[in-house]
Amino acid sequence: METVPRRFAMRLKRLRKAKRWTQVDLAHATGLRPGYIARRETRRHDPKFSTLVKIAKVFKVQVGDLL
Repeated sequence: METVPRRFAMRLKRLRKAKRWTQVDLAHATGLRPGYIARRETRRHDPKFSTLVKIAKVFKVQVGDLL
């Protein structure tokens, strides 16, 4: 069974790659650090809600679509 953090990591990576962005590109667009983006794509940790909002705005999706 997939966990929410795992699904989030997969969706984040898929959205980023669809835009042909690097993790650094996404970090600049969201105001987050590149290392933070890398950890979210590879580890199973829940991001803060405020971070989800930033990422959702950049990709023009609903927060729920990330989860």
